[in-house]
Amino acid sequence: MSRTILTLAIGAFIALTSSADAQTLQQRIKYVQNKRANESRIQSSSGSINPVVRLRNIVDPIDLEEVSAKRALEWWSNSTGIPLVVNWTVLENQGFDRNKAISLKLRFIPAGRLLSMLIHEMSPDLGVEMMYQITPWYVRILTKEQANKMTVIRIFDIRDLLHIPPDFTNAPAFDLNSALSNTSSGGSGGGGGGGGAGSSIFSMGGGDANRSLEVKSSAERGEDIAQLIRDSIEPEVWQANGGEYASIKYFNGQLIIKAPLYVHAKIGPSRSIGRKGTRSIFVPGS
Repeated sequence: MSRTILTLAIGAFIALTSSADAQTLQQRIKYVQNKRANESRIQSSSGSINPVVRLRNIVDPIDLEEVSAKRALEWWSNSTGIPLVVNWTVLENQGFDRNKAISLKLRFIPAGRLLSMLIHEMSPDLGVEMMYQITPWYVRILTKEQANKMTVIRIFDIRDLLHIPPDFTNAPAFDLNSALSNTSSGGSGGGGGGGGAGSSIFSMGGGDANRSLEVKSSAERGEDIAQLIRDSIEPEVWQANGGEYASIKYFNGQLIIKAPLYVHAKIGPSRSIGRKGTRSIFVPGS
């Protein structure tokens, strides 16, 4: 009797536990499904408005006939889905006219290239250099003068460029004719080639292996690289060349560069401090 009661009690406990576990498992599955669906929607949404992705999309057709510059940029933003930031007050102070008529008839143009063309068309003939700046959330049109004031500090590891490989001046000379001659004479003597066993196909070359070379220090070589950057990439922006905003300092195998984003884009990838994910692109011909 007691065994029967115990068996029934255990069975009831297992049934209740299984039911509770099943209910908890279903809730858990539902929670995970909802979470993944939300993450998928967020990723899809962020990917759809990411300017870096959208600027590669093709725009077709482009049919602008005597449209004002302001309306043309609004059309571009609506067509590509990329938010566009334009400070017309600053641009008009530089000679831009938001009502300047623009006409473009094109097919199958990437959004980024089309924006460059629109900026070029709206630019005044005053030699004002223009660019657009890409962020993870929007694209901003600005002048080079504006961009020069938006500096970023980046660190470039150049230790591999400072390494000087050893200079060997006493490498051995290779004399194949001598080696073949010794082998032939050894074989004719019946010694099984033993006559050439003690000879070598190498002979020590001349020169002093320990000659002293005039080698610059790492700091001097680092400064040479810094000066090369100043001379070849936007020379007018560097403080050492009379500019106002950009500077380069060498320290312990690294270049610490403070410069506008478009200058960093020409130098190359690095570790950055501030304005992550932001880059500037010059408009050709502006």
